[in-house]
Amino acid sequence: MAFIGWRAGARADTRYLALAFLAGVLAVFEAPVLWSPWWALVPLAAVLVPWRGRWICLFLALGFLCAWAHAAYRLADRLPQSLDGHTVAATGIVDSLPQARPGRELFVFHPTGGGINALPRLVRLSWYDYTGPPLRAGQCWRLAAKLHAPRGLRNPGGYDYAGWLFRQGIGASGYVRHARPCAAGGWHPLLRVRQRIRDAVAHTLGASPMRGVVLALTVGDRSGISRAQWRTLRATGTSHLVAISGLHIGIVAGAVYMLVRWLWAWFPGLCLRVAAPRAAALGALGSGWLYALLAGLSLPTERAVIMLSVAMAAVLFGRTARPSSALALALLAVLVAKPFAVGSAGFWLSFGAVACLLYLLTGRVAKARGWRAWLGIQGALLVALAPLTLAWFEQMSLAAPLANTVLIPLFGVLVPAVLLGVLLLPVPWLGGHLLLACAWVLAWLYRGLEALSQLPYASLHAPGGSALAVALAFAGAAILLMPRGLPARWLGVVLCLPLLLPGRAELPRGVAQLTVLDVGQGLAVAIRTRRHAALFDAGPAYRGGFDAGRSVVVPYFRWAHVRRIDRLIVSHNDRDHRGGLGAVLKRLRVSRLQDAQFTDPCRAGEHWRWDGVRFRILHPARRQRWHTDNNASCVLRVATGNQAALLTADIEAPAEQALLERASARLRADVLVVPHHGSDSSSTAAFIHAVNPHWALISCGHDNQWGFPKADVVARYRAAGARVETTARLGALRVRLSPEGVRRPTGWRSSHRRLWTPRAAKAVQP
Repeated sequence: MAFIGWRAGARADTRYLALAFLAGVLAVFEAPVLWSPWWALVPLAAVLVPWRGRWICLFLALGFLCAWAHAAYRLADRLPQSLDGHTVAATGIVDSLPQARPGRELFVFHPTGGGINALPRLVRLSWYDYTGPPLRAGQCWRLAAKLHAPRGLRNPGGYDYAGWLFRQGIGASGYVRHARPCAAGGWHPLLRVRQRIRDAVAHTLGASPMRGVVLALTVGDRSGISRAQWRTLRATGTSHLVAISGLHIGIVAGAVYMLVRWLWAWFPGLCLRVAAPRAAALGALGSGWLYALLAGLSLPTERAVIMLSVAMAAVLFGRTARPSSALALALLAVLVAKPFAVGSAGFWLSFGAVACLLYLLTGRVAKARGWRAWLGIQGALLVALAPLTLAWFEQMSLAAPLANTVLIPLFGVLVPAVLLGVLLLPVPWLGGHLLLACAWVLAWLYRGLEALSQLPYASLHAPGGSALAVALAFAGAAILLMPRGLPARWLGVVLCLPLLLPGRAELPRGVAQLTVLDVGQGLAVAIRTRRHAALFDAGPAYRGGFDAGRSVVVPYFRWAHVRRIDRLIVSHNDRDHRGGLGAVLKRLRVSRLQDAQFTDPCRAGEHWRWDGVRFRILHPARRQRWHTDNNASCVLRVATGNQAALLTADIEAPAEQALLERASARLRADVLVVPHHGSDSSSTAAFIHAVNPHWALISCGHDNQWGFPKADVVARYRAAGARVETTARLGALRVRLSPEGVRRPTGWRSSHRRLWTPRAAKAVQP
């Protein structure tokens, strides 16, 4: 134990201690609630027994306590329930590089005053329709903002926004109502330097398509990289090249090390005082930390500079640094500072890639030379990281070995050139032209990546598998990376198959599962039978960038291993029902689209049967004309046996009356997706009586501006004996129809609770 000081006889290996600490952190992170810290006494009791594993138990307990302390602080540093949804006045600074999004500015705000001590340390704010001078990091503002406690949509397969806020230490989110600048609230030199560099680079490159990539390589600001560019980078396995990590830190530190050592050797007097390798180590260490700080000290950057610090400390003190021990110490340092980084893909990919490289470079694989060795390392990394990339992103680039074999050496030149251009920007004709030249080279490289991404089988898409499938794939990858000569290596491929080809859990015949997805203020209902799938509406899309089709609907179907939607029905033309349509059509195969804007609208009387489940469109009638789109909404009935569900979109009282007159006998349903999100323009007493639902499910946004569902509407359903649940309270609502009956609807928020998940509010009250 060269870096901790224990003797070899203690059997305390840094690598095992780091893994034990990681296990303790995961015990807290994966728990549905914050456990009592007294649970740490269980492994601590084992420390008192003189046995070889006592150090492992100690670090397990330390990891648990460290994560518990961080979790307790972050859960306490949240917007109080009493302020949720209220407008609050505060003074503070812009604590991040602002991001310009369509129709809004997005930034992290650090309150420093304002008379309210209950505000969290960090708040994420949107400023819609901002028309003033560009926002800058470190600016002081006195503003009034409507705030909400951390909360996000909760859906199967969907992104956990509340979890991301928790990991970032952000205790509230909201939007600015009005604001005015104030005197500087603090010094914040690093933030201001990063802002100045970003401004200078953006001014120099202008409208260059590679401006976002250059900003990512200099100050770690990746907000300027377009979605199309991200798709190309992911398809070619090169997205890590624009995320400052060990590669970039290593390039900069290595270049400075060699330069300082060469220059130092020219001065014998200096060499007599400080040896050239030690001076070079100091220069490499300083440059590595400076670059990491300018990049915002992201997680991969932290890991890289900690490993660099261990390596350079070994040079300074004349010790031998074992690479695996340096990686273990970096893991410990990152977990102590940011234990909940374990919830990000970057944590696992960063440490996993370095661990794989260390394994490959110790000679445990067949040795080769030159480009063959380099290509072999890239191929081995592809195999080793495949389980992680498929589990997190449902995509794996088969073109990555080829792309990285060419680009990584080129970036060894480009990264120093870009940083040198930034340093020389005070001399515009020199620094500016160098940055423009780098952007030109990057543009040519990107064109090559675009061509590579268009090749057949450039990337492999597979739905994310279960935890067991991921574990089996890890074991399979490990077998495939074993030295040649190992018998039965083909078992590695077999173990990877459950992740590459996940099976779809089929429903019994005659059973339908309806999932009212949590899309905020809008509607999207997924319907599955044994061998078919349908989608009723596609959720909203907003100018601020949120698209329910891309963020909710498509991830749900991929989570359910559904590759084709047999019928997609868009009930009417309102944005909150059809906004996500484009993303769904682009990312999923759709056999039939029924949409009033196309040639195949809904018509009453149309019916079909899938796997013993009956479907019938009840509204609108072919010759009916309505003055509003809401009353022309498609109404769909799904039935099996004597059980039924009714999907009513946004129909209002006139359409409800028309249904009562024309199809009252078909309205009875056990489950009703309540019309128009619970608006008081719908759900008349006569309609509710005709449907007579046991369950009334409402798709609505949390604290929406229309106040849906209305209290009198909820009261009418309760008076009729129906139980009312909302997606705003419980997340996605899943209900199962079968000839035997209707299962109680379950909410994804409560059935898949996480440590940071806010407790569900009380049931909707009239």
